[in-house]
Amino acid sequence: MRISIELGREDGRACARAVVEWEERQRPPTVVGVACDAEAFGGSPGDAFLTACFVPALRFGEKRIAVDRPVCPRLVDGLRTAAGIFRNWEAGLPDAPAIEAARAASLPPGPRRAALFFTGGLDSLFLLHENRRTTPRDHPASFRDSVWVAGLDFSAPAAAPEGPGPLPRGQGDPGLLDLCRSIGAEPVTVSTNLLDLDHDFASFGRYGIGASLAGIAHLMSARIHSASIASGWDIPRLIPWGTHPFLDPRYASAAVAIRHENAGVPRLEKLVRLAREWPEALARIVVCNYRPAAPVPNCGRCYKCVETRTALEAIGFSAETFGRAPVTPDEVAGITVTSPYVDYWESLAGLLRAGGKSDLADAARDRIARARRHQEWLEDLGWKGRLRRWDRRVFGGRTGRAYRFLRGSGSRGRATGSSPAPPGSLDGQK
Repeated sequence: MRISIELGREDGRACARAVVEWEERQRPPTVVGVACDAEAFGGSPGDAFLTACFVPALRFGEKRIAVDRPVCPRLVDGLRTAAGIFRNWEAGLPDAPAIEAARAASLPPGPRRAALFFTGGLDSLFLLHENRRTTPRDHPASFRDSVWVAGLDFSAPAAAPEGPGPLPRGQGDPGLLDLCRSIGAEPVTVSTNLLDLDHDFASFGRYGIGASLAGIAHLMSARIHSASIASGWDIPRLIPWGTHPFLDPRYASAAVAIRHENAGVPRLEKLVRLAREWPEALARIVVCNYRPAAPVPNCGRCYKCVETRTALEAIGFSAETFGRAPVTPDEVAGITVTSPYVDYWESLAGLLRAGGKSDLADAARDRIARARRHQEWLEDLGWKGRLRRWDRRVFGGRTGRAYRFLRGSGSRGRATGSSPAPPGSLDGQK
């Protein structure tokens, strides 16, 4: 992979673009860029695009990454460690690509500030609230910037066939923008098409989201000394994912620290505390990856919307940003609960039943039971698991394959539902 970087201005904003030429894959050069408020720009473009491109280069088997700008040696070492973490999580990933670039570790002059990546979701709202609650305003770790990124979600447009057009402006929810300003976390709007490096959104979430955010932070290193990513998974539910307390700090340089925060706080605790301590912010929550047009910034129907609406119902809180009637049992019945979140949904079901919402509690219990049966299947537990182990040992699994074939033949022509994206698919930012 060869990365050639150009800096300039676009539509009144500072813009950095990189031409990414693939050497091991048969695909045309990819042009990716980042644009943001001019006063927030001025960092290390070499560090930025090396970080953002490293994970796709690793996944797609690039043997080297040649960058035409200097990069920080601390970042290079961290990327090697990140590659080792990915390879430990997933057997068969290629070796880390060699990095060919001049080394530089100069620090920007003058005072700089701490920032967080902010989406308006539960995790970033709680991170900002917790920072304000625990950190004096004059402390170096006090957030003075809230960085809003457009282009790293389901609604991000693909590049035009004739080449990349202007990067779209990030909007953000006006109420949340004003809220951030009111507490001294100045909004910084950023837009990017880094998703063009890997159009598979699920793979991007699993591998690349933390590195992409860190790359944006490196472009702002003249302004910020640290960038924080809110954890979307608490410790008992941590799974291999593209933003993770093991991974995110590996994307730091000598100029910018990358922090993964609040992995020790359960999701329900975040919700309850925001409802009690910062209700005006929780009322403006934005969780939807699909981001429909204003005035309602949540679609209300995807997994993240239904899960959040159910949780708000369980604690007796109403958020104006969904613009829909209270969640129904049919909506809960239509989602898929994944195994890491079974105990979370157990808590929600208990709260719903205690609040007299037995129909919602029953629907949640049904989803929980399905999730447990699926997990038992995956882990070969119960009597069905014993049968599958016996079939594999005695018949080499042929009985199970025949059963699945016959069952599939009998169900042809019937409608099938698709599973939603897993919870926490991008958020930190959730």
